[in-house]
Amino acid sequence: MIQRLFILMITFLREIPDPVKIKNFKDINVIGIIINLEQPNIAGLSELIKNFEQLGKKVHTIGIDSTDQRISQESDIQTIITKKDLSVFANPHSEEIKELLTKGFEYIIILDTSNNYLVNYFAVKCNANCYIGYFYRPENKILTMQIAPRFGLEHIDFVHYIQLIGENNE
Repeated sequence: MIQRLFILMITFLREIPDPVKIKNFKDINVIGIIINLEQPNIAGLSELIKNFEQLGKKVHTIGIDSTDQRISQESDIQTIITKKDLSVFANPHSEEIKELLTKGFEYIIILDTSNNYLVNYFAVKCNANCYIGYFYRPENKILTMQIAPRFGLEHIDFVHYIQLIGENNE
């Protein structure tokens, strides 16, 4: 309970608008994809990864499971994190997670429509330049860009709209 309150407080502080200038898609190298493992694979994760890699981007996938099960059928997920991996004050226990949070993702894609507190917390802790996710209600206030992709074509729509970031600023 204390852990959840602490995480919600940290995430709430990120909801304050950030004046950071978003990098053009062409200029980024590393994309983090955070997926809520409690929801079905809503974006075609394998195809999404393949599409970004074909564009020359490095992709790291993080699965978040707040049920503490650490079970994933998704072979494309490189790191699985549960709330047991955090202390009461939300500090990561393992060096792997600490290193992951300092990796330097430029964009974070959040594949979650439930506004899960643990998913949002890890997204915020990654300190990315841009946060991209699904458009839904209630609105996820940490997102920089919200996308309403077509069902079954999420992997195409996410890549298409993300490629447009910064295109008109040249």
